[in-house]
Amino acid sequence: MGITEKVRVGCGNLYITVNYDDNGICEVFTNVGKAGGCPSQSEATARLISIALRSGMDVKEIIEQLKGIRCHSTLRQRANNKDIKVLSCPDAIARTIETLIDIKKVGGIKDLNIKPAEEIEDLIANTSNKTKIKCPECGNEITHQDGCVICPSCGYSKCS
Repeated sequence: MGITEKVRVGCGNLYITVNYDDNGICEVFTNVGKAGGCPSQSEATARLISIALRSGMDVKEIIEQLKGIRCHSTLRQRANNKDIKVLSCPDAIARTIETLIDIKKVGGIKDLNIKPAEEIEDLIANTSNKTKIKCPECGNEITHQDGCVICPSCGYSKCS
């Protein structure tokens, strides 16, 4: 089971799939959109993440290593395009893995056949005040407002 997120990066769209089984997160796949980009680098990163996970490496360590990596192409595009909310392809992969971890913590989701945005909205709507879902952009609390999932801290929105 898993999720696929479409993330806007400097070179276009990056589609990130994070799968898990009974033992936890076990593999990551990436695919770049039609706009090009560096598919070999993203694929290599995803393969190495998958090998590391299957070898027993702590997923939090992988996230820590990837999150915050910057790409000049993404940063240049980000300055002009508010749809780009990540720093690079590795940063996007780390944030997608974090999203799956947060979703699983809150809901213990068994079946992920609905869109991730809908899952997050449903989880937030059914979550007690004790358990909060973190924003994939800034790590602060996400809320459900006006039929959309938003982060009041940084403006992140699943509806944008």
